[in-house]
Amino acid sequence: MCNGSSYIFNGNTYTTTGNYNDTLTTVNGCDSIVVTQLTVNPVFVTLSVVEVCNGNSYVFNGNTYTIAGNYNDTLTTVNGCDSIIVTQLSVNPVYLVNNPQTICSGSSYVFNGNTYTAAGNYNDILTTVNGCDSIVVTQLTVNPVYSVSISITSNDTTVCAGTNVIFTATTSNGGTSPLYQWYLNGNPVGSNNTTYSNSNLINNDAVYCVVTSSALCTTGNPATSGTVVITVTTNLPVSISIGASDTTICSGTNVTFTATAINGGTAPTYQWYLNGSLAGTNSAVYSSNNLSNNNVISCILTSGETCATGNPATSNTVNIQVTPTVTPSVNISSNPVTSALSVVEVCFGTSVTFHATPVNGGTNPTIQWFVNNNYIVSGANFSPTNISNNDQIYCVLTSTLACTSSSSAQSNTLSVMFNPLPVLSAMQQAESCHGAGDASINLNITQGTPPYSVHWGNSSVNATVTAANLHSGTYNVTVTDNKSCSVDTSIFISPEGSGCLFIPNVFSPNGDSKNDMLYVRGGNIKSLSLVIYDRWGNKIFETDNQNNGWDGTYNGTPLNAGVFVYYLKAELQNGNITEQQGNITLLK
Repeated sequence: MCNGSSYIFNGNTYTTTGNYNDTLTTVNGCDSIVVTQLTVNPVFVTLSVVEVCNGNSYVFNGNTYTIAGNYNDTLTTVNGCDSIIVTQLSVNPVYLVNNPQTICSGSSYVFNGNTYTAAGNYNDILTTVNGCDSIVVTQLTVNPVYSVSISITSNDTTVCAGTNVIFTATTSNGGTSPLYQWYLNGNPVGSNNTTYSNSNLINNDAVYCVVTSSALCTTGNPATSGTVVITVTTNLPVSISIGASDTTICSGTNVTFTATAINGGTAPTYQWYLNGSLAGTNSAVYSSNNLSNNNVISCILTSGETCATGNPATSNTVNIQVTPTVTPSVNISSNPVTSALSVVEVCFGTSVTFHATPVNGGTNPTIQWFVNNNYIVSGANFSPTNISNNDQIYCVLTSTLACTSSSSAQSNTLSVMFNPLPVLSAMQQAESCHGAGDASINLNITQGTPPYSVHWGNSSVNATVTAANLHSGTYNVTVTDNKSCSVDTSIFISPEGSGCLFIPNVFSPNGDSKNDMLYVRGGNIKSLSLVIYDRWGNKIFETDNQNNGWDGTYNGTPLNAGVFVYYLKAELQNGNITEQQGNITLLK
């Protein structure tokens, strides 16, 4: 059988070459062995590689093939099995090649043994390595022959040192990409460009250029230009400086500014500036009397020289310090102060100090004081020792400032008015007895300016012109009138020789600091004995010291409100003995 088929026997399927035994049973019941000898014949696949030229065909097994590809043809072998022929067909191209060529007039082009001199299209058939035709079409162009030339120019031939000179080349028949080489004094310089520039030329430098044309058919290639010779003039640096007649001035002072030019030429131009704005005229001198503080002056010089560098040139700046012109003045005041605009009212006997307050006086002004137009003394303060009522006082200020409208100024005038002091007299009434506290003082006030205010220096006295219930001693009093003029005096009430003895009949020991203690009152007492009893006759308190009072307690315990009995016996300084007894009411 053929490869790929199968053989079935006795229920078995066989696909490969070999001997296969099958046991069967005969009609007699005996084994019958069948040996199958199986042969598998191959199926052949054959590859056939074929090449043809484009436009030809390949014929096989009755089939014609013209397109490249794989084609299968099935044949039968001698064993009856398939034999597959795979034809792998390649179609090789037939080439048509364009061969454009350009020659110059008078030249020739040789190809494939042929010589061509005239413009036209020429076909040559060649055989490729695959045996196919290759057609080469020569497209021949014959160009005319051109003459190459170059010329150069410069933007200037007479320049100042440092000026950038630009040279420009103009080429005839240079082609699409000509090459340029510039030369300075015979040495190659610059780059491959139609222009060349140089800012460092010196006098008589010579420049030329050589061009190499990129055109195919040229004569005179490369070509050299003519030479340009440069005349260079030395540069002259331009500068300017300015100065001022003064830089520290008073307001309104005229200041002259003078410019000094270097290499300005025969006709320089000056432009003055004040704080950056145009000022002045075209002159080497500028003046102004209307300058302000911190004004800045400068000048720009434009030189007339041909080859001037740093032109125009800017000068230094001059800063002007202007002090405004001020008017000095002075005002005087007094201590005590004036009661009116120009009158100093003081109490008779009071010293007066005048003080000057200068305006625009400078650091150390001179102040001269005058009384009734007579010079007295100099200084900021004036304390006259001999001054009369209605005297006229003023001062004159001499300023030390540099910029003043006037060097001196006179102050306001103050006149002095002395007010009389109050005059005091006193009538006094002594105590009826020492310690009675029934003395009095009666003041009599004259002169001065009423109404008067009276102030007693003793804290126990709260009165005006009449003070009563006084004890012996010294009393200070101050009387001030309506003009604030004051007078002080001391009044002495002498003690009486005999003493007075008494004891209050009511007190209130309630801790309010008012009448909390019971004392024996009176003065001029040599010794005493005080005993206090309750209403049942029990002794509650006893003392022999006038300064030791009863606080309303018994053995440290506060007693209730009630009436108590006292017994007082005392010896006075004059030897007299006095005894008193009575009731004391304790209040709560």
